[in-house]
Amino acid sequence: MSVQPVNLQLGLGELYFKRDTDTNGKYVRVGTLKGKATFVYEMGTAEQKPGNRLTVARRDKISEKATLTVEVVDFKIPQLIAALGLSMSTTQITVTTSMRVQDEIAFGSTTTTKTLALTAISMTSVVATSMDQSTKYFRGTDYTLPSTTKIRPLSAAFKSKSNFIAYNTRMASATTMRVGDKFKLQQVSLMYTTKLSSGKFLSIIIPYATVMGGLTLPFGETDYTTYNLVFAAIGDMTAASGQSLFKIARQQ
Repeated sequence: MSVQPVNLQLGLGELYFKRDTDTNGKYVRVGTLKGKATFVYEMGTAEQKPGNRLTVARRDKISEKATLTVEVVDFKIPQLIAALGLSMSTTQITVTTSMRVQDEIAFGSTTTTKTLALTAISMTSVVATSMDQSTKYFRGTDYTLPSTTKIRPLSAAFKSKSNFIAYNTRMASATTMRVGDKFKLQQVSLMYTTKLSSGKFLSIIIPYATVMGGLTLPFGETDYTTYNLVFAAIGDMTAASGQSLFKIARQQ
């Protein structure tokens, strides 16, 4: 006898949100979910005990909290920025900080010219080292540089061997995310939708929520880049009693 699955989730579903600053009133898809999607509802209570009795005569609910924890797998950067309540500069800015780049280059002869992966800031910023990176054979002044992107050795000691070529390069422009410096967390209307084994959809809708936690982006060569999001609900004071925190809708 085979076991019939009941309410088996065929997939984790999709995550949608709309910001409080959006004027079109439409939900935007943040991305597809991976791993676990967990919805937690908690409530706090206060108890009354009469006299010296050990039993509880009354219990009142004094607080309630709802959180949704998801792992987004195919997010787009603009959507992620919006979901986090961040902003992105609309124009490219000049970055003055230089970075160190290292290429492994094999020269066939002293006449062999090689092109660096990036443009060196200057000829003097180029340094050649041995394979163990412990000995500096010579600096950029020992090269003939037609430009700061091409080099060839003058010394025969660099023929027919691999050499680490280290040099400074400058990020001329970059699109930057502006993080922080906001005291009030952005509010988003959140909707998590998943499909059940019956083919029907189940949605959890949080009218108002804020993002809890910071920014952590794990990168892996063979894995999907995922981002963990935790949304904490805050009450919608305009909603009816019992509907201010969240609602769960199941397709009939």
